[in-house]
Amino acid sequence: MLREIWPFVEDCARRDVPVVLARLMGREGTGSRPLGATMAVAADGAWRGSVSGGCVEGMVVDAARAVLDGAAPHVLSVHVGGELLPCED
Repeated sequence: MLREIWPFVEDCARRDVPVVLARLMGREGTGSRPLGATMAVAADGAWRGSVSGGCVEGMVVDAARAVLDGAAPHVLSVHVGGELLPCED
C-alpha cells in the first residue's frame, strides 16, 4: 500500500499541493486493514490508500480536509457498531 501512497505524496509535493497522512493506529478485535495502514489526502481532493475496508474512508477524508483548512491534527476514533460508523444500518 505504501508503494501507492509515496509516489502520490511526492507528486503532490512537486505540485505544491498540501497532503495530510492518516494512519490506522489501533483497533479492538479484527479488521480488514493491518495496523499501520496509511491513507494520504491531498488539498485538491485526491486521495490514495485505505485504513479500512472502505467503510470509514469518507470520515477520514472529511477529517483530513478539516486539517488542511486549519484544524489541529487529531486522532479520529470510530467505534464498530456505534452511531458514528457511516456504513452501519
